[in-house]
Amino acid sequence: MAGLVLTRTVNERVRIKTPTGEMWITVTRMGRGQVRLAFEGPLDFVVVREERVPEGERLARKGEGQ
Repeated sequence: MAGLVLTRTVNERVRIKTPTGEMWITVTRMGRGQVRLAFEGPLDFVVVREERVPEGERLARKGEGQ
C-alpha cells in the first residue's frame, strides 16, 4: 500500500478520487494541537476515525511490528 504526506493550511483542500466517485477533504481549523477537517463526498463513501476501527482491521503504521 502506498502512502502520502501533505501539508495544508486552513481552507485548502485535497481530492481523493476512486473509480466510483470522489471525496474532498478541507482543513477548516487548526490550533491547540488539533486540526478540524470537513469531508464532502457521496453518501456511500464511509469515513471512520482510527480509534473506531476494530483492532484487526487497522493498517500497521510505519515502524510498528518490527
